[in-house]
Amino acid sequence: MQFIKKHFVIISLAFVASILVAIKILVPAPTTVSSTPSPIPKAQSWNGVVPGQTTIQNLPESIGKSEATLNQNGQTTYEVERKGGGPPHEVITQNNTVELVKDRVLSGNISTFKNNYGEPEGEYFGEHQSVGFKTYVWAKDGVAVVAHEKEGVIFEVWYFQPTTLQVFLSTWGKGLSIEPEQKSGY
Repeated sequence: MQFIKKHFVIISLAFVASILVAIKILVPAPTTVSSTPSPIPKAQSWNGVVPGQTTIQNLPESIGKSEATLNQNGQTTYEVERKGGGPPHEVITQNNTVELVKDRVLSGNISTFKNNYGEPEGEYFGEHQSVGFKTYVWAKDGVAVVAHEKEGVIFEVWYFQPTTLQVFLSTWGKGLSIEPEQKSGY
């Protein structure tokens, strides 16, 4: 008993230290919640051309021969020859910056895009509906695909700056509709 009285302070400190070590081992450290905002999606690239970033002066030589074909509402459309022929690709600029690329691929399947991006934010009928094509839009990813509704074969892929579906429709999808256009009979 004499020993305990004499070393009471040291024994008490050892006991408290043991409890603190046990708590440190048994209780997990609190997790910190990061308040870092989610990254802004980057625009898709086509042959080194990035909508919203690439300027006319910086159009890479890799896109091939191009020719300005139409100036309308401050936009210039450049037609770019397709290797192997067929309809040309289109690069649309505004204020000397690429805003939209229409890559006329004429191959591939819509399932590839659905696997990469999930279900589209919207499916619309457009100028190619008469031959069975629809436009599938992933606005938040900056991609729209014109593909055959039944076969899935891709006619063209549109690349633009990621945006909302509403902004896409008011900017690039003005000719698209949810319902197919009805032909008037005579």
